[in-house]
Amino acid sequence: MAPDETGAPKMVGGVSFKVIVDRATHRVQMRVPRGALGEGDPMQWAYAAAVLSQDGFPSSADAGVRDVLPQAEQWRMGGAPDDVNHTRILDYAWAEGTGATQEEMLSRYPASSQPVGELTADGFAQIEMLTP
Repeated sequence: MAPDETGAPKMVGGVSFKVIVDRATHRVQMRVPRGALGEGDPMQWAYAAAVLSQDGFPSSADAGVRDVLPQAEQWRMGGAPDDVNHTRILDYAWAEGTGATQEEMLSRYPASSQPVGELTADGFAQIEMLTP
């Protein structure tokens, strides 16, 4: 995803990227073409790196991200609270000691049973971003 002209997120398709795993140093790098990231100075941007699970047959509202349910099922992970607006983020890269913990950020939201499409951004977990 990348911001559109209003700053709202939009899907970016057709972007090839490379993932490099270095087991010796326990690091994962993702290389994305500069052109896929838009205009401006990257040193002025904020970044987030999250792990989600891709769903080949998504519902229309989830942008291809696999559901996380309270109880695991075939093709669905378990461990989520019993609400509709919990996060589908499985892991979030966050430097220890730089504010809230990953668990705190992903757990901070008002649980809801309203349809997801009726919720505003405040109805979901808000994550902090990393800056250079």
